[in-house]
Formats: sequence, structure tokens, C-alpha cells
Amino acid sequence: MKAGKAGVIALSTILSLSVLAACGGKEENTSGTAAPTSKETAAAGKGLAPATLKIMLPGTKPTDFDEVLAEAEKRMAGTLNVKLNVTFVPWADLKQKLQLTLASGEDYDLIWDNMDNGLLTKVQSGFYEPLEALLDQYGPNIKKNRPQEQWDANKVNGKISLIPLETDFYKSRGYLIRGDLREKYGVAPIKTYDELIAFSKTLKEKEKDLIPMAINGGSTAAIHKLFFEPGNIRPVPVAGMNQVLLYFKGNDGKIYNLFETNEAAIMDSFKLSRKLYTEGIMHPDIMGVKSPRELVTQGKVGITHSDDWTVNSANQATLQKNVPGAKLEYVSFFDMTSKKVSSFTAGNFIAVPKASKNKERAIQFLDWANQKENFDLLAYGIQGKHWEPMGDDKYKNGSGAAGYGWFPWAWIGNPAMDRISSDQSDLSVSLTKWSRNAANFEKDVLTGLTFDITPIANELAQLNTFIEQYHKPLSAGVADDKVFAEMQSKAEPVVKKIQTELQKQADAFRKK
Repeated sequence: MKAGKAGVIALSTILSLSVLAACGGKEENTSGTAAPTSKETAAAGKGLAPATLKIMLPGTKPTDFDEVLAEAEKRMAGTLNVKLNVTFVPWADLKQKLQLTLASGEDYDLIWDNMDNGLLTKVQSGFYEPLEALLDQYGPNIKKNRPQEQWDANKVNGKISLIPLETDFYKSRGYLIRGDLREKYGVAPIKTYDELIAFSKTLKEKEKDLIPMAINGGSTAAIHKLFFEPGNIRPVPVAGMNQVLLYFKGNDGKIYNLFETNEAAIMDSFKLSRKLYTEGIMHPDIMGVKSPRELVTQGKVGITHSDDWTVNSANQATLQKNVPGAKLEYVSFFDMTSKKVSSFTAGNFIAVPKASKNKERAIQFLDWANQKENFDLLAYGIQGKHWEPMGDDKYKNGSGAAGYGWFPWAWIGNPAMDRISSDQSDLSVSLTKWSRNAANFEKDVLTGLTFDITPIANELAQLNTFIEQYHKPLSAGVADDKVFAEMQSKAEPVVKKIQTELQKQADAFRKK
């Protein structure tokens, strides 16, 4: 989702956004007084001076957004007295729009941003306001809705300059399958990877017009399974999240080199991908597939990967429209009884631009939006029309749900208040709750490190070429062992130099 690089790459793209211990100093408060909460101002019978906040969010404006904003403004009347002027920028234009807006000093008050848009460089260039003092004074709800681990991991140079919007502390991994076909052929609910592969073979045998499996562009076919393994293997993403030539294992702060280790789990995953491809399970043009999920919802593919914990209701509706009676089912093999390593790094953030003339009010508004009843309004829409509550942590869509798209991730998302759709399976609900509990994770020992890629910029450019030429075809299964040997003969010196430099920085960080 939703979710550049000049001289310095953050381990926030990797592990974290912080580089030093938190700075103890506070920014000057230009307002001079602490902001009362909306309840306090209401009780006192007075409100703050009227203000209009300019907000930039990504994507397309939901149909009933104005109706929801009107209700929010009505609730704030007499207390915060805020009007909301929200601009939605299409994804295709977003990166350029963000750069131009910040560079020109246009007075937006809140802006969504993420690492794909060169966020770290913007913070280090001073385009976004440091928020520690503002949050201390005006944002108690913002602070309490995110665990300390998340705040610590998403600092830049030891300071809070961004509000993380992530709800999960571990990247979701699973599969979407045609649940109706599983039931049609009497296959029991899938609980292991071997059962998933067996189901794919059933589809190949019995559904002649259906391609059994498609994995995103081929680049993650070999890697997706690794996230279910007990060794906590994960890429060192200075060269992208879908490569495993350089990887972490366990939580020892070491950077491993596949050419040196021949890690069994990784090599076996390449072999598995090759087997799926040669046996006709994988899409025959997997390297050219841009959106496997779209093929699934069109009824052309039976299994794809998922980077969500749940089944997207829009995808479910699209499939049922295209194939009446069909349904998507979520499958995952995470062991929730053992701790995974997490850096608690967010991908999406809301920030206050330095040019804002309403910095205090912007944080006050976000704090208001981080209160349960107000969060529900902005996240899900008008209760009774767009949604209905199901207890404290679930919701179901109302008759007008299609008019208000779900997007708390773009401005108010937090792990304490995001509800789960009531149409999700018990597995999806359990995994979602597990992923939002910081206590379930072991903090990465390198959380806080920022890699300086300046010394290896040329080598990283070469490595990216090797990944495109060799690694992706191997991951997709369209290449065999001979291609791995060829990749090693050309890429090994480059990978070794990158590994050595990154390990030197990691060791120095840990000594501090």
C-alpha cells in the first residue's frame, strides 16, 4: 500500500527511522498555553477560535466524504471549532505533488507521506515539524494509542517528526484461495503449506480453465513461504524487500550472505518455485503478471499471495460479481505461540509541514480523531448508514457502505482503535489481534540503525541489476540451478562488499 534514496537509506525502509536515542529537549510552543480537550472546552462553555485545516491525503475522495466531514465539523463546533479542507491527490501524481508542495512552502497543515516518496530526506531537510513538544501538550490520545516501541522505532535522528499510522507490527503474509472450490472438491480447511500445494494440484486436475496459482510478478514466489519458517529469515532490504541474497536470521544483528551460507530454507524455496512452475501450477507468464489478485477476482486464478491478514470485502464482491457463488478464503500458517522479530517500523505516516500556520490545532484535531467515537466516524463513516458496530472491536457494513471507502491508514490509523470487519474468519481475526499486540514480538536488535549507503551506492546499483536479471526469475521458478550459479559468479563480489559495509555499520551501532 501506498507504501528517495539519496546518500542515506533509513533502516526505516529497513528496520527503523531512528538513529540516536530520543532527544530530551522540547520544541518551543508558539501558542503559549496548553490546549484543552474538546470535553473540557465544552464544559467551560467556550471553544477555540475558528480555524480551517488544509489536509493532503492520497488516492480518490470517497463518495460520501463530505457528509462525514460535515458530521465531524458539527461535533467539533463550540470546542475545537475546526473546518476541514481535504485534498485527495491521485497516486500517479502524488510523489511530485508532495515534493512541490513542501518545496514551495504551501501552507498545508497535515500531509500523508511514506517511505516510497523519499520521506526520510524530507524530514532531514526540515520540511516537517518536530512533534515531541506538540504531542506532549496537545496529543495525549495520539500517544497512548501507539505503544512506545512504535514511537521509538519511527524517530528520525532521535526525534519524533512523524506520527506512525501502522496498525500491525509484523508484515502480514498469507494466501487467498477459492474457498468455494475447496468445498466443491471436499478439501478440508487448509492448515499447512503442504495442504495448500495439494489443493493447487487438485485445481490443476479438475479446473481445466483455471490457472492454479499466481504470485506477484514472480518476485516473491520463493520468499513468501520463508515468513512462516521458525528461523525469522527476512531480507535486508537495501536492495528491496523481495531479495534474499542478503538477509537477517534470528535476532543476532548479523547480515548473512546467501552465497556463503547456502541457507537450506532459501535454497529449498527456489527449488519449490521451480517445481511449481515446471508442473504447471504457477501461471505460465508469471514474470509478466502485474496483478495476480485481479486475476483471482476475475475468476482466472485459484490461489494468490496476500499481504493482508484479511479478505478485502471489495475483492470478495468483485469475484462474486464475476463468478456467482464463488468466494475468497484466507489461509496463513503463522505460529502465534512463538515470537517473531519486529522492528515496529511504520510505512505510512501523517506529518505537520513546517510551513503550517496551524500546527497546534492540527495536533489537537488528530487527538480528537484518536478518541473512539470520533475515530469510528472518520474511519468507517456514518453509523447506521455506512457501518454498524459489533462490540468494541468489530464492525459490519451498512446498506450505504459503498459510499465511504475505508482509509484510516491515511491519517488516523492506530493499533488501539482499528476495528475488524465482522465478515472475517476466526483465523483472520486472531492474526489481526496478534499482530497488533507489541508484547507478541521481540524487538529487533538493530532497531534504530540508519544505514549510510554512500560507500556502496555503485554496488547497490549493480546488485539491483543482478536481482532483475537472475534473482526474480529464480524466485518465480522460471530459471533453474544453472542460473543461480551464473548469478553467483557475477554477483558474489558485489554482494560481499555490500555485506561487509553494512555489517561494519551494524556492529558500530550495537557498540554504542
